[in-house]
Amino acid sequence: MGEIKKRYYRFVYKNANKGIPNLMQSIVLAMGTLVVADFLFAMMSRPGLMNLFIFDRDRIFAGEVWRILSFIILPPNYSLLFIIFALYLYWLMGKFLESFWGILKFNLFYFSGVLFTIVGGMILGATTNIYLNMSIFFAFALINPNFELRLFFFIPVKIKYLAMLNAGFYILMIILSPWAEKVAIIVSLLNVLLFFGGSMYKGTKAYLQRKANHIKWKNKIRDLDRYRK
Repeated sequence: MGEIKKRYYRFVYKNANKGIPNLMQSIVLAMGTLVVADFLFAMMSRPGLMNLFIFDRDRIFAGEVWRILSFIILPPNYSLLFIIFALYLYWLMGKFLESFWGILKFNLFYFSGVLFTIVGGMILGATTNIYLNMSIFFAFALINPNFELRLFFFIPVKIKYLAMLNAGFYILMIILSPWAEKVAIIVSLLNVLLFFGGSMYKGTKAYLQRKANHIKWKNKIRDLDRYRK
């Protein structure tokens, strides 16, 4: 396993600038274009453009093969203001991760998430890009935890706290949701575990060790105080 890791890191380092540059920016532009196109279609009394891009296993097997990938450019299904804010975040985080990792590693991270999401969709019959996009959010928060976001444009919040809140929410969903939803969440976030699982395990282990040492020294000091008395 150690040799495989070394070869992987060597490959990524040597080919850091290979792949699709500005990947997330291109996806964000496609999302924005789809929002505008959907609005124009609705004005022409032709609603439902977004439905053509949804991942649907039955329709894929019926010949609509573009749905295998088209779901990745579906924008968030909320208000226009939220869509603009979300697209700005995707742009910002994707640009940062590509700059931090290099083009190739970011491509590998994103498309591994896409692949896991497709596998989940094929198993369950349908899927969404919500958790795929959240994997970018979690990756950004893990690398740049003290980055500050302005909620409602004026409340500063460090992104690590938002990531913790979302992680807690997803854990709760995994516990309470039906099996289909559990699988969708876990499968779509496997790329985060694949790229950060080792470091998260080591960080958690180190934290627990520090906590155990702290408790041990606390007990020693307490015993010493009792002996002195």
